[in-house]
Amino acid sequence: MSDKGKYEIGLDLFITGRMVRRYMDSFVPDEEITGGQCRTLGFIKKRTEQGIDTYQRDIEKEFNIRRSSVTSLLQLLERKGLIERQSVDEDARLKKLIITPLGYETDKKVMDGIYESEEHLRSALTEEEQETLRCLMDKIKKSVEEDNIC
Repeated sequence: MSDKGKYEIGLDLFITGRMVRRYMDSFVPDEEITGGQCRTLGFIKKRTEQGIDTYQRDIEKEFNIRRSSVTSLLQLLERKGLIERQSVDEDARLKKLIITPLGYETDKKVMDGIYESEEHLRSALTEEEQETLRCLMDKIKKSVEEDNIC
């Protein structure tokens, strides 16, 4: 509770988000890869399988992450041999993100853990509660986006 006695939604979301992130990371096999790196790798893999080229800006938009953070994230994935950056003929500044065979292998290993953690999180809520949570989270995200803070 704040000084005014009102529930602090932002603080609760922040704390819950960190707890859930740590919890989900604990389900990832010891592949020396974080949950955020796993999600990014999975995003690139999914789009590749759909025949959609992926660039840094796509990751920035999908996960609402700043450019500098995505740059660091992609550099780590590249150093680990999970992705490669490939120049694009139309624009030398653009680098298409390509998942490597090691990236595919790593993604497969970690997805089982992620599915298990998601199932556990869902089991704490009824179907109706899950839908209510989804609606409330969408409402909060929309409110913040409208303020152009993100």
